[in-house]
Amino acid sequence: MAARENYNAIGGIVFSPDSKHVAYWARIGNKECVVLDGQEGKYYDVYRFIGDERVFFDFSENIHYFAVQKGKLYFIEETIGKNTKK
Repeated sequence: MAARENYNAIGGIVFSPDSKHVAYWARIGNKECVVLDGQEGKYYDVYRFIGDERVFFDFSENIHYFAVQKGKLYFIEETIGKNTKK
């Protein structure tokens, strides 16, 4: 889904090392998602910080974050163009 204009909050804007990708977390009501290159990801209850950020790139093609859904903590690793949940 494309990014919306009516988020309750956004933050943690990060760019990939090659500056070709941008990501941030966004909140609507009591759910949060990561928006990557203008596309919303899956909604979770909350995102947890990794160091100072909620979302980070380790390489230009890989983004990582922790998310909580129904009391379970997930480490999410996305390769641009693919999604994998670990």
